[in-house]
Amino acid sequence: MTPHGEDRELVWQAHDVLDDVSAGDWVTAELTRFDSTVGSLVPPSYAGYTRVLHPALRVERASGESVPVRWAEVAAATGAVIHPTVEWFSLLYAGTIRGVGGGKGTVWDDGPEIGDMPEEQFAALAAVLAEYTDTRDDCWFGFWEGRGAAQSLGLPRFGPRVQIPDRENFLVHGTVRDAVRTLDSWGPNL
Repeated sequence: MTPHGEDRELVWQAHDVLDDVSAGDWVTAELTRFDSTVGSLVPPSYAGYTRVLHPALRVERASGESVPVRWAEVAAATGAVIHPTVEWFSLLYAGTIRGVGGGKGTVWDDGPEIGDMPEEQFAALAAVLAEYTDTRDDCWFGFWEGRGAAQSLGLPRFGPRVQIPDRENFLVHGTVRDAVRTLDSWGPNL
């Protein structure tokens, strides 16, 4: 068991990291810039994309429990509209210009965590994706070397990485459903 109580077989470990990263060569070839957009992390050759909006959190006053808050709930409170390119701060701004506020402290307490999503959301996404691929047992995941997940693995400072601008990734291989094999609650980045 890890210090957090997880079964070590259920999380990625240093021995899962691949020495041969050639499976990521096509990603390296297609991602030529980093500009903090999805186009910097998702190869443009895909026929379609789905955007997953990471939830905000609300702390239930009675129990102290953190519960996820969908962006649609925030939009309903602020009068904003959810659309394909919606941004978190546009939801809050809509409430400000309407004079109802951004919903902080009433609808939500903590904004979405950038770059990570809750394990339950990883699991739901993996379950859906597994149904739409013929190669569900053949999936690669990248862990950005600059994130806590890579550091938690105790990986060497130097070694093979999938090279994309400003985001070198350690590569692991598994099944689509292995997306939930998180490291200290840090899921894959690629």
